[in-house]
Amino acid sequence: MKIELRRAVIAIAAMSMMIGGYAAVEPTAPGTEIVYMANGIKIGEVSSRSAIIWTRLTKHPERNIKGTPFPTNIKKKGLSLKFDNLAAMEGSVPGALGDVRIAYWPKSDAAPIKVTPWQAVTADKDFTTQIQIKDLLAGTNYSVIAEGRTLGSQKPVVKTEGAFRTAPKADTPARITFTVVTGQDYRWRDDTANGHRIYPQMQKLVR
Repeated sequence: MKIELRRAVIAIAAMSMMIGGYAAVEPTAPGTEIVYMANGIKIGEVSSRSAIIWTRLTKHPERNIKGTPFPTNIKKKGLSLKFDNLAAMEGSVPGALGDVRIAYWPKSDAAPIKVTPWQAVTADKDFTTQIQIKDLLAGTNYSVIAEGRTLGSQKPVVKTEGAFRTAPKADTPARITFTVVTGQDYRWRDDTANGHRIYPQMQKLVR
C-alpha cells in the first residue's frame, strides 16, 4: 500500500524524552470511531543502523486534564495505590485497540519512503508497541511518521511525526550530546501543563 507524505519541516508539539528524537502530535477531527496517539512517540536505542519507535493508541487525543486529582497526603515512599476508576483520574490516558505502522526516510535524501507492516496493539501491553527499523544509514537525520488505525479499518486515522539522527559509525570520531532523566513521577512534576521544566532545556541540547 502506498502512502503520500510531504517532506516538510516538522513542528515540535510534544517532546519524545528520548535521545536525539522529538515528536509532534497531529490530532484527528472528532466523528466516527477513531483512535489517537495522545502519548506521542518515543525514539530510543538508536545505533548507526537501527532505532526502535515506541507508541501507544489512545481513546482520546489528550490526557484527562479535568479528572479527579490524586491525593496530596501520600508520602513519597513509592507506594502503589489502587483506584476504582483510573480513567477518571487527572492525567489519565485510556488506551485503545488498533494497529500501528511506521514510515521513515532520510530527511536530505531522495530515497523512497519505507513503511513497516501494520502491527496490532493489545490490552495486555497497555496498548503500546515497539517497532524496530533497520538498515539505516549511519550519522543520518531521519524523518518518522507513526500511523494508527482502528480494528478492522484499512486506512490510518491518526498520525504522529518525529525525527532522529543515527549514531556515527563505530570507527568515526564524533561529538555526542545526551541527557539523562529519572524520577518523573506525574504527581510531583514542577510544570503542571508540560511535565517538568527541565524538558525544554534538554530539547535545546539535542537539536
